Amino acid sequence: SSLHRAAVGAQEVAESPRPYEVQAFDRCAFGGMVEGYDLREAIGKPEMVARLRRDMERYKLLVFRGQTELSGEDHLALSEQFGSTDHGLHRPHPRAPDPRLLRISNSEAEGFVQVGTSGWHVDGVMLQAPFAVQTMHFLSAIPGGDTLFLGLGELLRAMPEDLQERMRRLWFVSGVGKNLIAG
Repeated sequence: SSLHRAAVGAQEVAESPRPYEVQAFDRCAFGGMVEGYDLREAIGKPEMVARLRRDMERYKLLVFRGQTELSGEDHLALSEQFGSTDHGLHRPHPRAPDPRLLRISNSEAEGFVQVGTSGWHVDGVMLQAPFAVQTMHFLSAIPGGDTLFLGLGELLRAMPEDLQERMRRLWFVSGVGKNLIAG
């Protein structure tokens, strides 16, 4: 039966050696850190993409440290295994190795500046079919330049029931102008 095949498949995955271990973030409702795994090893390997998907579903946010050798082409090849990268949300920066990559920096010569600084936002919400998976590659960070993540499901579940019910009845509408950078 299909139920038996699913159970056998789950057992095989559980018994196969894990190429990486996820360490859950302390004092956080979601998220985990992975060290010592080169994401380029997952490119073109459906079984690894399936494992990454399962871990993303479980942890919601995965941080893979030390991806210094990941090129723009590698980033796209990995990202395309999770869905389309052709969303047309931004114009290309001259330093981006591919127009589908949004290059952000604190230097105009290296990337777009002041992106996402207007306050909280939900990436991709203006798309008719928002992306289920988003990949980001941070080459360096400046002190105080933290990116904070919020799980909307976790936020909703933490609210009192009356507020949860009110939130379920609300609609969120968003959009941008001609392009993401100019708004």
